[in-house]
Amino acid sequence: MPITVLYGKDTGDHIVSRMGTGQFKGVKSEYIRKKIRTTPFKNRAYIYNLITMYNYMVNGVGCWASSYAYGMLRSRYPKELSALLKENDPKQHRETVERCKALKAKAREDACKESEKERNTVALQRREWAAAGGK
Repeated sequence: MPITVLYGKDTGDHIVSRMGTGQFKGVKSEYIRKKIRTTPFKNRAYIYNLITMYNYMVNGVGCWASSYAYGMLRSRYPKELSALLKENDPKQHRETVERCKALKAKAREDACKESEKERNTVALQRREWAAAGGK
């Protein structure tokens, strides 16, 4: 299968996809078929990348390069990943959503602790400043 590299201002997408002719006919995902109907041809790299991400989800990754590409696609298209997971594997989607919620809650908690620590440090510095005769 030839490598199709789509990039530039027309596509706005720089990820390389291994797609040949006839790839749009065999799309099994209803989500991707809907995206094909609403996406202009000049943005076909976006669709190619969704198809590639879907294929990695369904068939798995074969090597480190595929794993890297899948990771890039997942981070680039989080909403699309969520929709594809929901369509393809609802149980995994629920687990992923719960894991994301837990990570966000932990990040908020860590940010609160960090800001509290910062406030305490500034208050201590202010007292030391005043004790040294500063205004």
